[in-house]
Amino acid sequence: MRLIDGPPDLSPYADALYSLTSGRIGALRRILGFAMLTLLEEKTDPTQPEALLEAHMGTAARQLIGDPNRKNPNAA
Repeated sequence: MRLIDGPPDLSPYADALYSLTSGRIGALRRILGFAMLTLLEEKTDPTQPEALLEAHMGTAARQLIGDPNRKNPNAA
C-alpha cells in the first residue's frame, strides 16, 4: 500500500494508525475504507475534490475500536 507517497498523504496519521491496528493490514484496510466512505457521505459539492481529514480518520478509528460512550445493545 502506498501510504506515504501516494494520494492522499497519510503520513500524519502513520503513528496513530499503527497504534490502533498493531500493524495488521486488515484493521488498517477497515479504518481507511470507513474513512473514505465517511468522506464521500459528507461531501456536499461534487465539483470539489475529496479531502481526507483528521475527522474522517477519527470517525473510522472509533468504528474499529468502538465508542466507549456508546451503550452495548446486547447488554442486559
